[in-house]
Amino acid sequence: MVSRSHTVNIQTGVWAWPLDEIAATAPVDTLVIVPNGMEVALASDERVRFVVNKRRAWMEAIAQAKG
Repeated sequence: MVSRSHTVNIQTGVWAWPLDEIAATAPVDTLVIVPNGMEVALASDERVRFVVNKRRAWMEAIAQAKG
């Protein structure tokens, strides 16, 4: 999985993880009520959160790619 930040984000850069390191994904709300976040749990127990469009589609694509 590769994530690239939007140009106006506070945190900028590119993050990448092999699919076999992704243990799970889960929907999360940003600002407590906005349903546009996705959490990725890694095999190392690290958890990374992203703001994404169409989070369900992203989660399904990751699950499908993992097989």
